[in-house]
Amino acid sequence: MGIPDGYFSVGNEYLMGVNVPYDHRKAFHYLKKASDGGSAKGMNGLGLMYLCGFYVDKDVRKAKKLFAKARIRGSSSGYSNMMLIDECGPEFDYKGMMLEHGLIEGYIEGKDALDE
Repeated sequence: MGIPDGYFSVGNEYLMGVNVPYDHRKAFHYLKKASDGGSAKGMNGLGLMYLCGFYVDKDVRKAKKLFAKARIRGSSSGYSNMMLIDECGPEFDYKGMMLEHGLIEGYIEGKDALDE
């Protein structure tokens, strides 16, 4: 595993609250390092943070750009996330959808570690 993908792995664990308490501040830090290092997974993870407004202000345009960059690097998840935005539109409650479907584990509404 390369260094950027290693940053992705750590960031994703903090984002999802898997093996560690969720901490979106740390997730953003590591996913940004992964994305800046060229990791398609990092770009996709960072895009999800912007799409849902985890730690950062919701920015669907920035999320879509990150998904497109991930897609160019071969990420099928990046492509799927771009299609989701096209289908649901920018005003859709992506954060609510992720919470409802259990896609973010350990997350407690109103207790986002990034907002503290």
